[in-house]
Amino acid sequence: MPKRIQLPDDFYKHDFKQLAK
Repeated sequence: MPKRIQLPDDFYKHDFKQLAK
């Protein structure tokens, strides 16, 4: 998992969706 896990869960999930596009 990317180290973006530091960010809030909502933001992380949103960013993850974009990356997993």
